[in-house]
Amino acid sequence: MDKIDRQIISILQKNARTSVKEIAEKVYLSSPAAAARIAKLEERGIIIGYTAKVDIQKAGGFISAFFTVRLKDGMKNEFTEFVSSSRNVMECCCVTGEASMIIKGAFPSTALIEAFADELERFGKTTVQVVFTEIVSNRSLNIDI
Repeated sequence: MDKIDRQIISILQKNARTSVKEIAEKVYLSSPAAAARIAKLEERGIIIGYTAKVDIQKAGGFISAFFTVRLKDGMKNEFTEFVSSSRNVMECCCVTGEASMIIKGAFPSTALIEAFADELERFGKTTVQVVFTEIVSNRSLNIDI
């Protein structure tokens, strides 16, 4: 990736609906050249999709929670199937440390958070942290690092 590719990614991270014409103007390329670069970034798997950022509080009063799970031996496949099929799971990461998995979820009530935590217990020791406020949310990747 060169400087222009990084600029294009930065523009799209700020607003994925930015037109190719506008991107081209900002990076000093023709529209066809900018479109070709975007296509190559997609083909290489650097840009993997375009989404809308949604404020989950305003979208229906959802409550965010983080769950940690220390998986029991031999439970990873079953756990992966379970969290992959759960509509309330927004992210799940395999991590180092005391827990082996961290899950971010969004739920319409604390009762459903508790029920989800109870379901997770079958996979291993589980902890729950309910989010009061998000200090930093959905920050874009700083590709100039």
